[in-house]
This record gives sequence, structure tokens and C-alpha cells, in this order.
Amino acid sequence: MDQSWYWAASLLLEGTQVDSLQGWLLGDDGWRSVMSDPGTDPAKGFIEHLVEAATRMMNPDSLGSLPRTLAKILTDLALAGPGTCALRALHRIAPEIDLHDRSLMNAAAKVAEGFRTLFNVPETIALLRGAAPSTRYWELVLRHGLEGNIQALLDEQVHMLLESLGVVDAPAAERVTQIAEALADSLSLRSARIWLDEVRPRPRTGTLEIKRFDSRCRFALRFGDLKDDQGKTLARIGTVRQAFNSPFRPFVLATTSIGQEGLD
Repeated sequence: MDQSWYWAASLLLEGTQVDSLQGWLLGDDGWRSVMSDPGTDPAKGFIEHLVEAATRMMNPDSLGSLPRTLAKILTDLALAGPGTCALRALHRIAPEIDLHDRSLMNAAAKVAEGFRTLFNVPETIALLRGAAPSTRYWELVLRHGLEGNIQALLDEQVHMLLESLGVVDAPAAERVTQIAEALADSLSLRSARIWLDEVRPRPRTGTLEIKRFDSRCRFALRFGDLKDDQGKTLARIGTVRQAFNSPFRPFVLATTSIGQEGLD
């Protein structure tokens, strides 16, 4: 049984409809153009996957025997694959664009890149693995998308961004590009280092001892610019607000009265 069929089958099927799919996978103006850090090792590893995908498309005879669960996996990918769902959601607010238009495919790939970031962080991996540590992780991601109805989630968020970004009357290509970038920014929000004070009362001496320690946090953040250990800004306050108002993390935001406007 060749497990490569799980990802190759959808490409082979799509390749019968899109003559330029191989070029989109390999070209600098295709999927690679939406990668935020193409020079990093993880990005280089993913580019190797894109090359392998294009190679298999040109030589499908190199694939082995079909897995018994291939039909089920293809169904799950069609219903809950993050990139596929993003493509449908974006096309619904720009129906005048062909499904195979490069601007639409790039926009969907941008959202898929954001989901790849979200599902590859240790916290998300630990949450999804739960009581099924032996299940292949990508299957857990698909199951999570099915159970959470990722299509409905993206449809609603895209509809909200269409108005909140003020792109209702923008050209279709600009419309999907701006919405995809906003979604990707919310999905790709990095962890920040926050400093906490632990107050310890000392009854015998009638004093308080304050112990300061730092922690990395993703799901709960303070409302402000996020900085790394060197003081470099990871995300501006506007990005934090946008991410909090999305269905994605952070789910808890600590703020002063400055956050009383524009936050749900």
C-alpha cells in the first residue's frame, strides 16, 4: 500500500482540470509566492513536498497500490481540507473569478499556509493528539475540521471580513487577496513572551515577596504590540485586535480601558 496516494490522488484528479497546476506548484508566482519565510528550513522542507507533488503528477505510474481507505480520505479532504474550504469560501465572495484563476488559488494557498502554521505549533499538536496519540496527525487535523465544520467557520469569517475590511466594491482579485491576508495574519499569530508577577505574602515578617517570571503564550495575550526576546515586534496592536475578533486564537485578551472600543 502506497500512502502517497492520500495526497497524490487529489492532485492527479485536479490536474485533469487545470493544465497549469504543475507550474503553479513549482513557479515563483504560485504557492511559493504566498510563503512568508521561504528561506527557512521548514519552508524549504515544504517546497521539497511541492516538487515531489509535481514530479508524481508527471509520473503517476511511480505510485504503488491503492490504500483501502483512499475514498474516505479524499471525501474528508473535500469536506474539511483547510485549503479546499478556503478556496470555496473565497470564491463565494468573488464568483466572477474562475476557480482555477491564479489570484484565487494564491489567496487560498495563503490561508492554507496560515492553517499549516496553526496546526504545527506544539500546543495545537498536543490538543489534537489527545487520547489518540497513535493516529496520524494529518488525519486528526481533518477530523478536527469535520467536527468543527471548518467550511461554515471560514464562510462566516470571510463574509465578516468582506465588510470590515471595506472591500465589498473592490475588484475581485483584490477582494480575495486582502481577505486571505487578514485570515492568514490571524492564523499565523506568533507566541509572545509575557512577564508575570507572583505575589507571595510573608506573614511572619508582614511583607510581600514579588517573584517575577516569564512565560510564552498563544491562546491568551495582552492587548498591545507583541515583542520577542530581543525586543523585535512580532505583531502590532492592530493584528492582535484582528486575531482576537477572528474565530482563532487568542481566546483571552487582557487589556486596560483602551480595549473597550473595537473588541468583541
